[in-house]
Formats: sequence, structure tokens, C-alpha cells
Amino acid sequence: MVILLIRYFINRHNNRVSLAEKAMETGQPIPDEVKSEPAYSPDYYWKKGIKNVAIGLGMAIMFSIWDADVLAGIGALVACWGAGQMIIAKTTK
Repeated sequence: MVILLIRYFINRHNNRVSLAEKAMETGQPIPDEVKSEPAYSPDYYWKKGIKNVAIGLGMAIMFSIWDADVLAGIGALVACWGAGQMIIAKTTK
């Protein structure tokens, strides 16, 4: 199953590249579905960071109450991930 998934992603990438090459050869504009994903704005990372911090803290508190320390650690990890996104948002111009 993993091999089929990797093969799918490789074929999709190769098809996108060949379509872009053909468009450049003929002088046509590159189709939007072939172009790479747009860069996200700092506001996007800030909102996503706040959401992840809130979810992570909620998970950590909930699992701490349930005495599931390993799962509380996962909640803390999600909160740290959100904090990192917030730092990215503040340092990106």
C-alpha cells in the first residue's frame, strides 16, 4: 500500500512537470493546477498557531485530568507546534 502511494505521488509530480514543460514549449501560460502552492501569509500562520496552541493546551489539560501523561505530552507537543507557527508569523515579513 505504501509503495502504491509513493508511486502515485511520483507519477502526479512527473505529470505536472511534463504539462508545464509542454506549456512552456508552446508558449502557453502554465495552468493554475500545475503551479506550486502559494506561500501563506503571516496572518495565516498566526491564526493557525493560535488554534494549535489552544487545541494542544486543551488536550494536555484533559489528558492530565485523566492521568494519561503520555497523551498529555502529545497535547503539549501540539501546543509547542502552534507556538512555533506564531513565531514564524511574527518573524516573517
